Amino acid sequence: MKKGKLSKRKENFNTVQKYLTKQHVDVTLALGSLMQTMIQQCHQRSKKG
Repeated sequence: MKKGKLSKRKENFNTVQKYLTKQHVDVTLALGSLMQTMIQQCHQRSKKG
């Protein structure tokens, strides 16, 4: 195993990790707003009912 190849793979891994972290944040924010919307709808329904 050549040393240069290993470091290159590690760089790629770090890039993927950064990308995934960014995606994860976006997904978490989207889920959070979705949950809030659903909770608000449930509260509105329970007030009517």
